[in-house]
Amino acid sequence: MSPRPSTPPLGAEALSGVEDYGPAKVACEDVLVPDDPDFPVAMIDVKDLAVWMVRCAERRLAGTFNATGPTVALRDTLEAARRVAARTAAGVPGGPARAVPPQRLLDEGIGPWMGPDSLPWWSPVPRMRHTATAGTLRARENGLVCRPLEATLADALAFEESRGGPVGAGLGDATERRIRASLEG
Repeated sequence: MSPRPSTPPLGAEALSGVEDYGPAKVACEDVLVPDDPDFPVAMIDVKDLAVWMVRCAERRLAGTFNATGPTVALRDTLEAARRVAARTAAGVPGGPARAVPPQRLLDEGIGPWMGPDSLPWWSPVPRMRHTATAGTLRARENGLVCRPLEATLADALAFEESRGGPVGAGLGDATERRIRASLEG
């Protein structure tokens, strides 16, 4: 069996840094987001992927499968992350997200998707727009079940708060301050 998650799996113990960015950042004031609210986002909890892979192995299921969660617009993903952040002891939702035009993000040296100084859940490359939303019907027909997005984001936020230190993806504080100053100046 060859599972192909279209994004790094998310949730507690998924160490890409992408999973923590949404709920951790929207708990802050003035979060920067790409001005592309309809950008399609799909993610899978690492635990859901692991359970499904074990079940497939037990059944000796062969083949290649796209494995990710349902497609959700970036705006709805950010709102789910905001709700999760509001429910946690440490989470106090900040003000509205500050939408930044994609070209401006690129001009500021911000990369898409993952890695340092990047915006997870986004790509400005038109042909990559639907990369995360690969068809998963075959995987679902073979038992893939995904927990609700808010449950995955809550797990990711709890994990992020427990581990401390820098994450592997997203905008660092200094980069965010620089971009805000650039936008205001």
